[in-house]
Amino acid sequence: MKILQIGQLPKEMGGNYTTGIARVVGELSKQKFDDDEIFLYGTNIPEKKAKKLCNYLHQYMGYRINPFGMVLDMFKNPMRTWKAWHNYKKYTNANVLHMEFFRYNFKKAIDIVRPDLIHFHGSGLIAMHYANLETEIPILLTLHGLMWCGEDIDTPQEIFWKKNAQITLPLANYYTTLNQKALGKMLKLGVEHNKITIIPNGVDSKKFYFSSSKRKEFRDSYQVGQNTIVFITVGLVVDRKGQFSFLKILESLNIDYQYWIIGNGPDFNMIKDYIQNKGLEQKVKLLGYISDIDLYQYHSAADIYAHASTVEGQALSEIEAYSTGLRIIVNKLISDTVIGDAEKDSDKYYIADFDNINPSEIIGWIKKETDERTSVQKFDWSTIAQRYAEVYFNIIK
Repeated sequence: MKILQIGQLPKEMGGNYTTGIARVVGELSKQKFDDDEIFLYGTNIPEKKAKKLCNYLHQYMGYRINPFGMVLDMFKNPMRTWKAWHNYKKYTNANVLHMEFFRYNFKKAIDIVRPDLIHFHGSGLIAMHYANLETEIPILLTLHGLMWCGEDIDTPQEIFWKKNAQITLPLANYYTTLNQKALGKMLKLGVEHNKITIIPNGVDSKKFYFSSSKRKEFRDSYQVGQNTIVFITVGLVVDRKGQFSFLKILESLNIDYQYWIIGNGPDFNMIKDYIQNKGLEQKVKLLGYISDIDLYQYHSAADIYAHASTVEGQALSEIEAYSTGLRIIVNKLISDTVIGDAEKDSDKYYIADFDNINPSEIIGWIKKETDERTSVQKFDWSTIAQRYAEVYFNIIK
């Protein structure tokens, strides 16, 4: 079976930018699928760079800039072009020429591969619809998140997101999503339950694991006391990721702690100034960007991961922390997006109401005795890939 995957690729694989979706697509593209030939068209990588990634012909494909070919194709199909451009403008915020650029390149990838199934990640599904009009190949859409919050909120932005989802979701034939929360949103939008499969994100277990030797080494280097509890958060340093909110919670608790914040972002300097003004340099460490390959060392040295975001689809950073054996404090606003069962697994998770913290309760959870820490490998990308392979097989069958 031939599968054409469509999605972004991260910078380390040649993409023009890195997102959570790009990291997911990149990891999936490296996996082995038993009976499937996998081809990937990267929406954010030039064709020349994509070719360098290939172990076989057309394994990776990238975009080609061909204005003459695009114009010729538009003039050959004026009605399709008019209808497509009308809907691009009506249902997306994207430039219509940008969407037409996607459509043209999607069609080229379809013509090259002639797949049995298209597996689509990210935005641009309406452009894929028009690229696939003649071939009508089944489309499997993986929803990494829905901008619509799932409630009937009448703000202009919510109305637009909901309308966009209602128009674009039916353009796919089958769906995978990350968790029950996202599935619930899809059902509200009219997607049939039997067409949706929940498949979570994964982790590279060779990169993210617990190391007792690195734990000692890094705690010594950061002068962590024997009774000091180290909290860690990894991600974009911005309000919706909640680092500043969690820092203020830690300040209110009477415990011996360090808080390691890994990442950069628009709130970095604001938090830096706050730390200096409050004299917290020995307690709060702004560590900046750290490569994936080195993160396990910081995870190993830490005690608790602070998953403080207010909005998430399903964060790779939480899965990575989980895989190194860290316990996790999760903001109740996103507790139904985590990789484990936060409601039932109180040893692994503490669900925190950031607006109404119970100091004695959270301190009790932080300080309670736990089992010896070990790595968790059940969410390795190889396992996740096999779950996708089963979906491919069932759709084509």
